[in-house]
Amino acid sequence: MVRKLLFENTGIFIRYNDAIPIIKKIRAFNEISLKTIISSQNPFKLPTNFNGLLEKGSIKIYANKKIGYLNSDFIFEKNTNLINKWKVLTPKAIGSGDSKTDWVKPILAEKNTACTETYVVLGAFNSKEKAENLISYTQTRFFHFLLTLKKNTQDALAKVYELIPLQDFNESWTDEKLYKKYQLTSEEIEFIESMIRPME
Repeated sequence: MVRKLLFENTGIFIRYNDAIPIIKKIRAFNEISLKTIISSQNPFKLPTNFNGLLEKGSIKIYANKKIGYLNSDFIFEKNTNLINKWKVLTPKAIGSGDSKTDWVKPILAEKNTACTETYVVLGAFNSKEKAENLISYTQTRFFHFLLTLKKNTQDALAKVYELIPLQDFNESWTDEKLYKKYQLTSEEIEFIESMIRPME
């Protein structure tokens, strides 16, 4: 199969020929990208090595391999509107850089929480249910297949989620629902599942 290196003038290089018809089916829905709801790096402007965490406080802070707290009078310089929402956090660096085996392992962060630069906010919602439904999406092979087409390092900032379409998070998601929605053939499903190992 001979094709242009960049996919349909998007600036995205797709390494696998068998992925092209799958992406075309998905893009035919004209859905916006998941990356549009993902925070920038360092969402609350708290560095990874932030050393001002307390043992107790009113705002829980997810930090590198630990949890601490800040008082309500702490002044956040960024995204204060996200603090009182349910959030899905993911590390800004995931695994070894091999997305075929590096599964996203999200954290459900309740209201009155923030995080250091260790994490990005994958999505923020007024309801716990919507946050949980985003998590269900991240645990599909469909999601990881599209992620692996862009992610080839440990880097897991918003740009690597570009090919993943935003879903309606009023409902939970499974591979079966996603395969049916995008009308994927058995051959296309087999290709996706050959690319992504199931999470252990």
